[in-house]
Parts: sequence; structure tokens; C-alpha cells
Amino acid sequence: MKESKIPAKCKLCGLDDKRVLIIHHKDCNRKNYKINNLVWLCRNCHYLVHNKNVKVK
Repeated sequence: MKESKIPAKCKLCGLDDKRVLIIHHKDCNRKNYKINNLVWLCRNCHYLVHNKNVKVK
């Protein structure tokens, strides 16, 4: 994957510990790697987005 200049920081809570950050696909399509479809989320916020209907802005 091409590296971007987007800082590695959780989009929801602001955590910047790279050990717990993962990429989230906004449209939930794991094959859509367009940069405007990707955001950094920590594991906790990623769980909340997928299981508790928390929305990513």
C-alpha cells in the first residue's frame, strides 16, 4: 500500500499509539483502498464503529 501523509492517529479518540492503530474502511468494503475511504482507528474505536453503531465523521 502506498504511504500517505495522513498522521497515524485515531479519527475518533485521537490516540496515536501505532501499536493499537488499524485502518478502517468507511464503506466497509475491504477491497476499496482509495485514500478517501480509509481512516485510522484504535482497536477500541474500531470495535465501537462495527458493533455499537458509532459513526466516523
